[in-house]
Amino acid sequence: MNSIYWLRNDFRLEDHRALSAFAAESSSGLILWCASPSFLRAKRFRRSTVLSALDHYFKTLRGLGFQVVATLEPAKRMIPRLVREHSVDTIYSTDDPGFEEQKETKKIQEQLSGTAWRTFSDSNLFDWNGLPFEISNTPSTFSAFRKLVEASQLPWASVPVPNQVPKPLVPNLGQDSWIFDPQTEIVPSDLHPRVQLHEAHAREWLQTYISDRRLMDQYAETRNGLLEWDDSSKLSPALSVGSVSAAKIARAILEDEKQQGITKSSRAFYYEILWREYFRLVLVQKGASIFRSARYRDGSQEDFEKWCRAETSCDFVNAHMNEFLSTGWMSNRGRQNVASYLAKSLRVDWRLGAEFFEQHLIDYDCASNYGNWTYLAGVGNDPRDRVFSTQRQAELYDPDRAYRNRWTKKRNDSPPEL
Repeated sequence: MNSIYWLRNDFRLEDHRALSAFAAESSSGLILWCASPSFLRAKRFRRSTVLSALDHYFKTLRGLGFQVVATLEPAKRMIPRLVREHSVDTIYSTDDPGFEEQKETKKIQEQLSGTAWRTFSDSNLFDWNGLPFEISNTPSTFSAFRKLVEASQLPWASVPVPNQVPKPLVPNLGQDSWIFDPQTEIVPSDLHPRVQLHEAHAREWLQTYISDRRLMDQYAETRNGLLEWDDSSKLSPALSVGSVSAAKIARAILEDEKQQGITKSSRAFYYEILWREYFRLVLVQKGASIFRSARYRDGSQEDFEKWCRAETSCDFVNAHMNEFLSTGWMSNRGRQNVASYLAKSLRVDWRLGAEFFEQHLIDYDCASNYGNWTYLAGVGNDPRDRVFSTQRQAELYDPDRAYRNRWTKKRNDSPPEL
């Protein structure tokens, strides 16, 4: 059987059902990564994060004997051409809940109606077929969702590394698996060097965070910290590119709770994984409609641009935006503050802020990004009118101004990439 595995954001060997099935069932095959429309809109830090992780993953796959290709050409053109030229019988893929991604998949399937598809949801936490509700009836609040799944759902079981490799699909391709130069796209970030994007490093850091250094034990107390590296897990960049799965993180938390007991911090950490799953379900439930609602649209373009450049009248917001422009990273506390400030204080259409985050975030995840923005803008699920007082937030989380002093100015002299 001739096959293509259309790789999206699951850059790992372990816990990778689509890769395992592709390897086991294909006589010859190719692993293909195509730049998504979202990736092509991304700015330097997000692009660099994805391509650095992909480059490392491809080296691992090539070392095992897999044939791999990465291209900036759209999947809707690349996949049908490969299917025709190499008599492909089956396409393997990982599902993505994003509306744009779903639309892209549908267009390809319409062109290839006679080709078999094997789709896996490796990025999800749970097997959605076993949820205690239909996706169309996903609860309207996270609390209701959490109560339904916390006691009844377990993350899907671990999947071992593939133990066989298909023959190459494309003859004479050689090792030149990039149809562009990834190194020209990878730029250094001012982010802390301990960000773990590669599977082995992410797995080791997860073990360190939960078991070796017991950092999870203080998560409830430290997660709102702004300066210290260990205030939160910093696993989200690895999770966004799929070098570690949500299920693996959840299994590690649950195993630790089984051995050490459930604590406020362990539950708080687990709930972050549940939030991610909830936003994925909501995105599938709502589809394109999630992008159509905006409570405020009367804020000015000038106010939006000042927000982007960290030139607002609020130094707490500016500090967070300066960190973001310099690194592609911002704490969860910071994201809540700058989003509320844009949508509620400046009354700018939240979608502009969400798109700006999409372009820059090194841990960008479609469902989490847009889900959190709708939540804070008051147009998503549980649409209460949440307004953050940035002055009060600064007093609570930066009382000595250490964070604001640290990020008063950007650490690079280049203008922000807007």
